[in-house]
Amino acid sequence: IGKRPKPMERDLPTETKIIQIYNSMNYFKPTHRIGTKYYQWVFGILATYGLRPQEIAAIDRIKSFNPDLDNWLYLDGKLCEGIKTGNRMVPPLLPEWVELFNLKSYPDLPFPKQGNLQRRADMIAQFFLRHKLGIRPYDLRHAYAIRTRRYMSLLDAANAMGHDVATHTKIYQRWISDSDRIASVRQG
Repeated sequence: IGKRPKPMERDLPTETKIIQIYNSMNYFKPTHRIGTKYYQWVFGILATYGLRPQEIAAIDRIKSFNPDLDNWLYLDGKLCEGIKTGNRMVPPLLPEWVELFNLKSYPDLPFPKQGNLQRRADMIAQFFLRHKLGIRPYDLRHAYAIRTRRYMSLLDAANAMGHDVATHTKIYQRWISDSDRIASVRQG
């Protein structure tokens, strides 16, 4: 029986840091055929909704961003090759980021609808690395998971991220700092 891989160390970005990084992307020069604005939008989606980079292609444009439904995203695996944890609805955290990051603008995907989702995710990670953002795409997902503690129940958080409660707790418990716990209890 093989050993489980050791979890990667992460320095999760604060809400302030996420906004700073997003704003700094306004000054990036395009480096290839996929423009910087697309990656800036992806950054905002990953931060606001905690998606995996591969799940960008599963966003249902018609059902998502409805203000009457608090701008939730609808992920539908039929729009791409399928998604790891199935179709689901995802609430924005923080809701004001939908407007701040102009997420309703939904740019055209620079890829064919059907294509290698892992290749797309790798391109996003390469963009983060090439532009020295100081974080990885999954850091935004983990930061979202930590923020969920302040805004929703554990069950709702697990559902939003496509997990069961046990898996959600196992994955994210180690990233919750004492100050996050204190803030969560105070808010609750």
